[in-house]
Amino acid sequence: MLDINKAKEFKCNVENVRNVLVLSVVNNGAKSLLERLAFEEGYSIEDDIMYDPNKNMSLTKPGEINTFSTIYEHDNEYLLNFTNFPQYQIKDHEYMLNSADTCLIVISSTELNVIEKYTKLIQSVIRNKIKPIILINKLDLLIKQFEDDIEQLLYRVAYIMTKVNQIIEKQRGNDDWNIEVEKGNVVFGSATHGWGFNRQVFEKTGFEFKEIHETVKNNIYNNLHEKIPISEAIFESIIANSPLTSESLRYRLPLICKNEIDIDMTRSMIGADSDGPLIVMFFGERYSEIFPKEIYCRIFCGSLKKDDEIHLMDSKEKIKVIQTFIYHGPHNLACSEISAGKMGCIMADKDIVFGEIYVR
Repeated sequence: MLDINKAKEFKCNVENVRNVLVLSVVNNGAKSLLERLAFEEGYSIEDDIMYDPNKNMSLTKPGEINTFSTIYEHDNEYLLNFTNFPQYQIKDHEYMLNSADTCLIVISSTELNVIEKYTKLIQSVIRNKIKPIILINKLDLLIKQFEDDIEQLLYRVAYIMTKVNQIIEKQRGNDDWNIEVEKGNVVFGSATHGWGFNRQVFEKTGFEFKEIHETVKNNIYNNLHEKIPISEAIFESIIANSPLTSESLRYRLPLICKNEIDIDMTRSMIGADSDGPLIVMFFGERYSEIFPKEIYCRIFCGSLKKDDEIHLMDSKEKIKVIQTFIYHGPHNLACSEISAGKMGCIMADKDIVFGEIYVR
């Protein structure tokens, strides 16, 4: 479980933070994935009941913003922040995509024409210069569907990857943003049952697909989620394939900043400088039983503190920050400030304009 003190005090070295948007169409698995990640970290839901993938339990209500945060040990410690906005909101409010540098797109492997449902979503992601990683989900169901026809199973998976790459290439041309098994930016698995793999996992564990196929086909799961946990494949893919904030903001700043900003502010944003001027953007809100309204944000530079007064770049009307929160597992943790590079949320005394830059 994510240590509270680590979550509060994690030094936001821009090279060790990954802000990831998790998206899917309805019932394709984005919400299930975040619940599984929380379950693997040992988090509980209401009344301290652990998440059970075989029951209708969930961390949030349908249509709400879902979050998850963890510190992952790779060659260093990495702070990974995940945010899931309902797909229908992204359709009308593309500014939500500015919350991240990478997008994990969760696609069901079992639907014949599934890519038709994803075309506009993937186009929005690529148009906003968010680098994609793909989770081809519900592989257990696909194995059951084609248990005696591996060739057809592999064709279905290849078809999904080909169609995704065609959408990417149409938006960007043929460059290094394509998804490929060799790059490790494609993960396969079952979010509900908690197992998954990519190329790095197979290399590290020595697992082979035929072993997974036989295990699922014969209903002898044999602790598959312990041998190849989906979290490890997801985290490894993100660390290996996500651009650094300093890298992504160099080509994304014109999309993020509608107002002209001076060179010092640009440098502070690219470097996620906690000592620089405050630049923050808000993306969405969620109502809860504990707090009236949680307003989600990303701190590009500076630090946002409780009791701060902030305003839009082109307006002098002040908004007061009543409380600040950072992501802590699947929950929000009250804190004194949110520092540069982190995702979090606030309570404010007035309504916030989403998708615009606020400063102190």
